[in-house]
Amino acid sequence: GVNQAIPVREDDETNEALKRLGQSIGIVALGKKLVLVEGAVSSLDKQTYGAILRDRFPNLVLVPSGGRGVIASFEVLHKHVLDKTLWGVEFFMLCDRDAVPPSRDSTQIVSSRLKVLNRYHLENYFLDEEALAKVFESMEPEGSWLRSPVEIRKVLKEIARVQIAYAAALTTASYFREQVGNLSIMVKDCHAMRIDELATQLRTRVAEEQNRIANSIVPDSVETYARTIAKKLQDSLDQDSDEWKALIPGKQLLNMFAGRAKLDSARLKTAYIREAEKRPVSPFQEVIEVFSSFAAS
Repeated sequence: GVNQAIPVREDDETNEALKRLGQSIGIVALGKKLVLVEGAVSSLDKQTYGAILRDRFPNLVLVPSGGRGVIASFEVLHKHVLDKTLWGVEFFMLCDRDAVPPSRDSTQIVSSRLKVLNRYHLENYFLDEEALAKVFESMEPEGSWLRSPVEIRKVLKEIARVQIAYAAALTTASYFREQVGNLSIMVKDCHAMRIDELATQLRTRVAEEQNRIANSIVPDSVETYARTIAKKLQDSLDQDSDEWKALIPGKQLLNMFAGRAKLDSARLKTAYIREAEKRPVSPFQEVIEVFSSFAAS
């Protein structure tokens, strides 16, 4: 069955994948379902996920996996480690939408073990104006804009409008970075080459790479893409839909809102999570459903 030990040699891909995860034998042998999340042990992401989970799914253990470098190599990890079971331990992974290049459809890489959130950052789930108004109900006097969901939404949208260019720049940069890919000027079959021949082959590879990169980042294409992203955000704000809440980078937006509210963003998050637990439908419902699917797998 699936509960099998996997031989790991020092020079094989399974061992390399485990190294990328940064796991020790002690962690791997917990006998739990390990959910890899972004960030360090002390990161707000891990603390937030932990607070959202609480005692809902006792068979899940959150394991910080570092930055997006680990997440970018997830498909290798999935093939060599996460799609198998090590001594009864199963691996799962959850990442923000910004971990997946915009050139790739996240639904194409999602599996029962890998889930990508629909929102840009985890902080994008902290933008529910009803929950935010409840957070400030006991902090602010009657008549304060912070007690009004309508006024809070207005301020969030105002901040979001200022962030349109930033969001478009981030998305455009990520998209074309993926299009260009890694520089590769390695010469094939060069073991017995003379130095002069190698130099000639390197020049050829450089020319090929220059041509590929130039074709990948045509200025008109970059401009058109950026304008398309900006218009999508602008239209969402103008039409008062909620799409901007998923697309605008939530970390920056929430921090700026906390500044307007004169409240530390970490304290705001803590209060928001407590308030979310009281609501009939949690603002974190999508996150909870992801963990639920992991627990039931």
